[in-house]
Amino acid sequence: MAFWINGWNGDAAGTVMGREPYRALISLTHSEGDFPIGIHQSGDLDGITWYYNFSATCLTPGSMPAIVTKVVDVGDYVWSVEVTPHDWGDKDATNWAPGVHLFSLMLYGPDGNQSGTIATVIVPKKTMKAVPATPVMAQKMLVMRRGQPMT
Repeated sequence: MAFWINGWNGDAAGTVMGREPYRALISLTHSEGDFPIGIHQSGDLDGITWYYNFSATCLTPGSMPAIVTKVVDVGDYVWSVEVTPHDWGDKDATNWAPGVHLFSLMLYGPDGNQSGTIATVIVPKKTMKAVPATPVMAQKMLVMRRGQPMT
């Protein structure tokens, strides 16, 4: 099955009406009548919902990595994808500064299929606290991404 995602690349001034902070907007196209269910698959990371078939990377140099923590269907094959800073303990990585950032988003599908895009995300003046990574959380992330059952 083939699928493609496309991201919203607006917000140059951070003033687009109705945009929610920490949300990337993507659209999805797919073939063969099969829907890539990965867009709805989530798991629990120490009490935080994580969409493990998405990867997200803040493209601002020196910024913390990201995880996808919410996916909301907004209609007509468009989704709002919430990204959350994820602190892996890298002393050189900083939390996202207020403003408009570019993010790389990758959706993983069955049979090794994947599709990526770049989308903008607005970070408000009151920034979100980064989720700290623990060794247990890192192991859960690795297992869930590989599609192995959680124990």
